[in-house]
Amino acid sequence: MAMSIAALYDMKLRPELKEVMIYEPPAPHEPVGTSFMHPSTADDLAKRTATMMAWASYSDDKLGRTADSLNSSTVAMAARTSSGSGRDFDRFYQAKMADASILSEKYL
Repeated sequence: MAMSIAALYDMKLRPELKEVMIYEPPAPHEPVGTSFMHPSTADDLAKRTATMMAWASYSDDKLGRTADSLNSSTVAMAARTSSGSGRDFDRFYQAKMADASILSEKYL
């Protein structure tokens, strides 16, 4: 299983997939996987969908939840910034996107 997950992360660095699978957030954050992207346009949503479809295709739909599914959940909760808990999740999301040490990975 660990090899399968590592292969998914390696996919993001392939030249033909990097543009689709890497998200460049506003400064001061460094590039991260698209699971950290809060889609605000149809193009953003298409980019996230393309990443998930590439992973599903690679695994023949055998991976129920990929390793960065928690990122997607956190992004969704952080989107609710109008409430107290939404602001808390937004701060958590910003911190995790900045260090990406727990939820996902960083790219050089």
